[in-house]
Amino acid sequence: MKEKILPLLFSFALTSLVNAAPPPGSFTLTFEEDFSNPIIDGSKWKVGPADAFIEGSGGCNVDNFNVTGGALSIKATTDPVDYCWTTYDYSSGELTSFLRFKQKYGYFETRAKWDSVSGMWPAFWLMPERDQYGTKEWKNNIFLKFDLSSAGIGTVTDATLRLCAKNVGNTAGSDPNNLQLFRVASDSWDEGTINWNNQPVWDPLYIEQKFDYDAPAGSYVDFDVTDYVTVEVGSDGVISLALADEFRRARGQWYHSKEASNSAHWPQLIVNGVTYYPTDDATVVWGNQAEVEFGASNELSARSMYYDPTDSTGIPEPVIDGVPVDLGKGMEIDIMEAYGVLGAYQMGHATHWDGYGAGHKVSGWGPVPVMDVGEYHTYGLYWEEGLLEFYVDGVKTGSRQDARVIDVPAYILLTLQVGGSFVGNNPTPAINNQSVEFDYVRVWEGTKSGTVPLATIRNVDGTVSFGNDHAVYGGAGNSGAVVTVEDDGVGMSISKNGWIKFPLSYTVTSDTWLEFTFDSSAAGEIIGIGFEEDDTNSNDKRVFQLAGSQTWANAWQDSNDYVVESGPVTYSINVGAFYTGAMTHLVIVSDDDSNSGIYGQFRNVKITEGPAGGTPIAIGSLNNGIAADDSRSGTGYLMYSASNVISRFGAYMGNADHVIAVLYSSGQWYADKNFGQVAFTPDPADVLLATVDFTNDTVNSLEGVSGTEHGIQYGYATGDLGYIVDWWNGAANDGEFGVTGTTFTPW
Repeated sequence: MKEKILPLLFSFALTSLVNAAPPPGSFTLTFEEDFSNPIIDGSKWKVGPADAFIEGSGGCNVDNFNVTGGALSIKATTDPVDYCWTTYDYSSGELTSFLRFKQKYGYFETRAKWDSVSGMWPAFWLMPERDQYGTKEWKNNIFLKFDLSSAGIGTVTDATLRLCAKNVGNTAGSDPNNLQLFRVASDSWDEGTINWNNQPVWDPLYIEQKFDYDAPAGSYVDFDVTDYVTVEVGSDGVISLALADEFRRARGQWYHSKEASNSAHWPQLIVNGVTYYPTDDATVVWGNQAEVEFGASNELSARSMYYDPTDSTGIPEPVIDGVPVDLGKGMEIDIMEAYGVLGAYQMGHATHWDGYGAGHKVSGWGPVPVMDVGEYHTYGLYWEEGLLEFYVDGVKTGSRQDARVIDVPAYILLTLQVGGSFVGNNPTPAINNQSVEFDYVRVWEGTKSGTVPLATIRNVDGTVSFGNDHAVYGGAGNSGAVVTVEDDGVGMSISKNGWIKFPLSYTVTSDTWLEFTFDSSAAGEIIGIGFEEDDTNSNDKRVFQLAGSQTWANAWQDSNDYVVESGPVTYSINVGAFYTGAMTHLVIVSDDDSNSGIYGQFRNVKITEGPAGGTPIAIGSLNNGIAADDSRSGTGYLMYSASNVISRFGAYMGNADHVIAVLYSSGQWYADKNFGQVAFTPDPADVLLATVDFTNDTVNSLEGVSGTEHGIQYGYATGDLGYIVDWWNGAANDGEFGVTGTTFTPW
């Protein structure tokens, strides 16, 4: 936590809170994945996107997925992997909801963290999924069941699934075939009743993939299933398997079933050299045959459809039966996208549309500051007709409103790619076993109730509510800014190169103070804030520069101390000490002529006569002081609790009624009871009054400091409190603390 005090200006670090919910409005949960099961749910997810493709230099590797501790982990490794067409130098992973879940409009959110190592490319994003799948009856899956429960098998040394080809289609190059083998947990199905609509769910982490393979009629195709058979033999001895093409290769693959006239063509499971035949095998077919059973057929079929417009980011209008059909507007939406080379403090949002060729278009927001991407944060998207809004930890950080916004359903992608086209994001051996973790994914239907205010106003308490009435400041050459205003107007963010002004009439006196919280992950050349009475930025000094690679001569430099990627910092500037007079606008400067990267976030802006502060709070009875464990080491705090600490925490008898020593460790707050400690959840009224070094017996007041520390207000505006180390009941006493005074005023 940073504290900096300058004459007439104060700046304090602020840690943002992690929120997890849609913006205010009317919403209904439609999709929830908490990763509470160690087996990935195949009814919600598949490996890879709609097609056999992945960007970057890492191929999708099923060994790189893991669910543990209630989170999905996708890791990058230096293991080469064969994935579809290519042998990749690195391994990574993509999990998507294609053909499982899609939705148009609503709120989409994940909670995620990742390792910021060069080469990492984690993302949470959406892609179009129209109801245009080609011929649905060409989507076929195969199911096989082998009952080895009475086979008397002990140790499994090897096991092979063998299929005899009947007619395996393959077009080398443009449309090669694809076949994946999956584990099926449920053995309750049988060939007489299974169909598309009741088919069991498979584990999406396939056992093996065969891509662009040839199998002449009568030849055998083998799969190594030793590990899976070992597990099942050690359980109930029944092995269920599925085969499918999950990448829309549109190549039919027919095999003989156990109903074939020649038993040599039947599917086989060869375990330790002994051949077993299936008790059940069947094909299931989508479309108008979804309720038809094919278990009596003498052939098994795995195939899939392919139709480009399904996931097109363009506006396809194919001619069907001689009539052009409007299939809606597609778009890729990157809710969270990060590159490891950019470090641990930033990510971005982006939209891509009109394909990925010569007509490709892109817009982006960022780099958006995030306080340590190695810790969990929430990343969300609100989507309605003509509007996209991006959120980080519940704060709106980007928005797009126009007629080109996607208007077709979209599916979800959770991905970790490697490398990519971003300059400098090159993978090295350091990427090995680095990961992205997704704690949950949730989707809601509904609409938000909040809107951006039309006009910027100063409220009676001095707080500023930003509106949609901003305009270019200083001439047309400064018109490149991308501005995002939060629904309640409590904050705004600015990116790209541009200068803006918000209408706000205020007469600055010698005692006028401007308070705000500022955060930035890239400050460009100049970023700052101030008042203005005209549209000329070069006549009078009005702007307070906060950061940037250039020192602008026409800006006050007393507050030019923000360290990029240091987190939110609260500034309190006595503007009246620099200039006075009748002002007409609040201005924000975001200057970066190269457009290489700039993003500033201003929140909780307040204009007051005299320093801002809240209502004084009586500290209550201080009794003998604050008792703490004499053997404790490390750092902590003295905290004010509105509730009596003896009843709330079981504090030591004689302790002050409303002040107690606390510490934060491994994601949890603890209150020191002198003999032991108790975990607690912060209360909104809690305030950290002072920092404590238990090891070195020091205490430092947080008066004048404003911020938040792991959910507790950090510091207070003013007060008459004093703090004494090694003091109890009016006398020296090692390890305890004394407090003097009667009141303090929170922010």
